[in-house]
Amino acid sequence: IVIWFKPSWAIADPICTFVFAILVLFTTWALLRDTMDILMERTPRDVDLVKLNKAIQAVEGVVGIHCLHVWALTSGKNLAT
Repeated sequence: IVIWFKPSWAIADPICTFVFAILVLFTTWALLRDTMDILMERTPRDVDLVKLNKAIQAVEGVVGIHCLHVWALTSGKNLAT
């Protein structure tokens, strides 16, 4: 719209586009982070592996844990092996 009224302000279009792109990036950052955590099968942020390891070893009959893996299958659903 600015370019229609002031054609000499052609630089306004890329500046507005850049500002809008930064705004979108900041407002969707948490969603992008959570999506990448799931796709990369990262250990969920709310899981403490040390506490989980100690809790499993405290169960009667558990002799030891060789290798503990925890990752997010989807948002809010974690899996441990």
